[in-house]
Amino acid sequence: STQSTWGYNFQMLGKFAYSILRKQIGRVFQLSQKTFSSNPPNNPEDKAHVGKSAKPNEKEEKKSESKEDMKKRILNAAFLYASDHGWNNSTLEKAAAVFGYSEKISELFPKGPIELVLYSRSVWMERFRDSLRSFSPESKAKMSKTDKIKVSLKLWLEILLPYKSLIHQAIILGMEPQNFLATFISGNKILDEVSTFADDFPVDLSYYPKRGVLLSIYIRTSIFMLFDKSEKHEDTWKFLGELVDSMVDNTD
Repeated sequence: STQSTWGYNFQMLGKFAYSILRKQIGRVFQLSQKTFSSNPPNNPEDKAHVGKSAKPNEKEEKKSESKEDMKKRILNAAFLYASDHGWNNSTLEKAAAVFGYSEKISELFPKGPIELVLYSRSVWMERFRDSLRSFSPESKAKMSKTDKIKVSLKLWLEILLPYKSLIHQAIILGMEPQNFLATFISGNKILDEVSTFADDFPVDLSYYPKRGVLLSIYIRTSIFMLFDKSEKHEDTWKFLGELVDSMVDNTD
């Protein structure tokens, strides 16, 4: 059937992309484990955006809490731990312990740490959208299409910087064949936001080559950033600017 053929193709593409990308980012494992900007607190309940934390001592509240509610609380806390501890089962277990969850973590997260990766992307996406919405129509009107692409991609990558030293874990998890489709869909949403901000979201066949160009710029700049040791990542932003100027037509 068509559906099974697409599924097979995605699996094959996932395996191919995974093998290549893993070779390119292998050296990331040698990077310092020190985070590149603000670190999360030792207690994730200290952060306002975690929301109201569960109180392990209040048994009645725990009993009435649904499995999904507990899952969201743990993901909130695990997200704050990720920049120090990475995207793995240990991070999920550490967060679960905060709320007194003593069952096997696999029972709550059957797909494993990829659920934390996708949750992290959703949080980052909200921050990204908020940043893009902060631009007034007047300020956007003064920017060329290439400027908008540079600005929006830089904003997204800057959101990832605090997680740079361990984000290779999220990348590798996302490129595993069974996770590739979810990663592809999530990544496409980022490029949707960039295209919309740049006022360049075609609804005809030109969508595909333009999206391919954006994807190439995004992947190449992301990998460059992982290895960039320049001050304030100036080399990364210069690399991004040169790529956009050379690959994007400002006139169409």
